[in-house]
Amino acid sequence: MNSIEIIPITGIPEILANDNISEKISNQMEKLGIFYLKNDILCVAQKIVSKAENQYVNLKEIVPSEEAIKIARRDGRDPRLVESVIRESNEIIIATEKALIVEHRTGMVCAHAGIDRSNLPGEEDMILLLPKDSDLSARKIREEVLRKKQVEVAVIVVDTQGRAFRRGVLGVSIGSSGIESLSDLRGEKDRSGRPLLITILAKVDEIAAAASLAMGQAGESIPAVIIRGLNFRKNNTSSSQLYRSKDEDFFRK
Repeated sequence: MNSIEIIPITGIPEILANDNISEKISNQMEKLGIFYLKNDILCVAQKIVSKAENQYVNLKEIVPSEEAIKIARRDGRDPRLVESVIRESNEIIIATEKALIVEHRTGMVCAHAGIDRSNLPGEEDMILLLPKDSDLSARKIREEVLRKKQVEVAVIVVDTQGRAFRRGVLGVSIGSSGIESLSDLRGEKDRSGRPLLITILAKVDEIAAAASLAMGQAGESIPAVIIRGLNFRKNNTSSSQLYRSKDEDFFRK
């Protein structure tokens, strides 16, 4: 590996419900003179995946439960939004006026079940949920690229998350296909010849963070990025392998 390129795919049109994401990205790449190479990693923003999969919910159609109303009154929130978070979650871990930290139905611990209200078309009451199965979403995009372009690529669905003990958000993988999620280095030797005992790299998270630098978080509107030149192991391990089980979670025991 001599160098790694981060290639933003600019100018992708607004993604609408039921759009073919792979086609939209590929068409724009051709306009820009960018073409897939074998072993490229296509990083796609979660938001456009959710939009294409029509993961919209109108809060006007949500009837809040007693639990949602209780939390909303205590923390000064919209009870319909709280109810939406509850429906998308296995459990609420922490509920304060600043954040609802939950275990999402996929097993991922995150704020507000990943529900988004920014930059959405239509009514003020529209919200956007995470994809139902981000690994499946990534696999479908990868298979479409292989079928239409005859090029083998890996795909990562990128979202941004905060961290419990550090300020700021960064890009993480919530779905992937064609790439190893975790790189287990235990047993390999360091430069001094000592065996590594605990080192497991969150490979797809590292890649997602790099892609997120090019995507931006405000008005940049760059929802797809190619990572080129990076060596990686090809397999279809799920990004859900990144999530700690409760047995491994020191803070929820």
